Amino acid sequence: MNLVVDSNVLFTFFWKNSLFRKLLSEFSLTLFAPEYALVELREHRQEIAKKSGVSSKAFDRIQESLAEQVTFVPLELYQNRLKEALSFAPDPDDVDFFALAVELGLPLWSNDARLKSQKKVAVLSTEQVLMLLGSS
Repeated sequence: MNLVVDSNVLFTFFWKNSLFRKLLSEFSLTLFAPEYALVELREHRQEIAKKSGVSSKAFDRIQESLAEQVTFVPLELYQNRLKEALSFAPDPDDVDFFALAVELGLPLWSNDARLKSQKKVAVLSTEQVLMLLGSS
């Protein structure tokens, strides 16, 4: 299954027993995210480390592991879709994710229900991804 994945789902990779991490290890998933998501991870590093209970060193190791399992796409490859995405994205902070999803023709994996208010890109929650994986 191919999906664009948003930052909030990526953040859960740092939790030891996260469902996201389990799904990555048990299923054949090809995941994409804008390189911008790496910036968000760094910006929220202390908050993520505190909530997940990992040290700074462990955070770096986990982030490297995440980067091996998710393809982080440079802006140049989807920037031609930013204006379009801005016209329908419910939250301007998520424009990069929508632009990448449009460019790749893939659904967006996000647990932010607000993102489903638009009709241009399919948005799947973790529960929906799990159901789809279980039926394949």
